[in-house]
Amino acid sequence: MTLDLYTADIDSVSFSDIEGFLGMRSPVDLRPTEGVLLDFKVSDSGDWVDSVTAFANTAGGILLLGVDSDKSQNNAPTAVPGIVVAGGDIKARLTSTLVSRVIPRPEFDLAAIPLPKDPSRVIAIVRVREGQYPPYSWSKSGNRSRFPIRVEDTSRDATLRDLETLFQKRTAFGESTESRIQSFFTAPLFP
Repeated sequence: MTLDLYTADIDSVSFSDIEGFLGMRSPVDLRPTEGVLLDFKVSDSGDWVDSVTAFANTAGGILLLGVDSDKSQNNAPTAVPGIVVAGGDIKARLTSTLVSRVIPRPEFDLAAIPLPKDPSRVIAIVRVREGQYPPYSWSKSGNRSRFPIRVEDTSRDATLRDLETLFQKRTAFGESTESRIQSFFTAPLFP
């Protein structure tokens, strides 16, 4: 049975669990593709922070760093080369990058699973929860702030309408469940 990375205890995930989730032993057309809740990056070049921010602004999701995908195959995973651990603790480095670039800080879990044949390379799993205080923004080394959202299998800059929706979402998260339900009962049927 394939492990569900969306709900599994992220600290107990193994490399074979990742291969199973990605369907690496299945034909490419049967493998999971990038989408609103899933993204692959072959390196940790820094643009992965955009995906994490977009997940927080949209519905949450999983980013797998160290997974290559084929754009001609609907962004299905084709290889699992991992990312190089360049000294130090990879989890600490990735966490530091996230908390220093994304405002407000998103809720996320992070795991780094070494490749069995080359422990100097890892697959990093970043599981992001839908943000309760949107809009989330990120910037790269003092550049302008961006407010990405997830659209299909890409991260796009939010439009003004998207930003308005994110602020409404923030307000809704601040309300109690009872008050949100009560508003349905007090609203007129035919305004």
